Amino acid sequence: MDNIEIEMIRKTYPKIISKDQVYRICHISKATALYLLQSGLIPCTNSGKKTRKYRVELEDVITYLQKREICPIEYKPPEGYYKDTSQPTNRHRRHIHIPMKRISDARTYLEEKLRNYDEVMTTAQVSQFLGYSQKTVVSWHEKKETKSFMIKGRLMFPKEYLIDFIVSDRCNYISQKSNNHFVLIKEFLYNT
Repeated sequence: MDNIEIEMIRKTYPKIISKDQVYRICHISKATALYLLQSGLIPCTNSGKKTRKYRVELEDVITYLQKREICPIEYKPPEGYYKDTSQPTNRHRRHIHIPMKRISDARTYLEEKLRNYDEVMTTAQVSQFLGYSQKTVVSWHEKKETKSFMIKGRLMFPKEYLIDFIVSDRCNYISQKSNNHFVLIKEFLYNT
């Protein structure tokens, strides 16, 4: 991608864009755009709303386009991702979980997925990573399902404790997993 194309994108689009603008800029399908946002390959903020829930910085999309030219395989969705492009039903989400014998592998996988986050994450970051609303994340704290604490009035989650929660039975058997959570487990099971 040359500088002329980059400047054209910067002139055409605002600094914060939506998922629809991402797939248009990148010339990819909506399903691929969703995968890139949910997996964190293109950083975004997830508001938890049903519509227009992803807010993406234009510079992150430009960075993705530049990196994709160098190593396209790194941004390819996992095998079988396109078999059903619709959202998985709650019935399918219910039955996917991390087997007990693979908890150690799952911890290593999650540490790698979370490596770009600070050691202590905000409610918004946890919400973005797992795909649940911030209200749900706060409720985990209130019910003492996760280890977290307040710093200057902000609820914070140490990565180590977040990983403990993600591999716990409580999180593993959430009956209606978010799409991010579903994809996270699916990628772990099929790619490791």
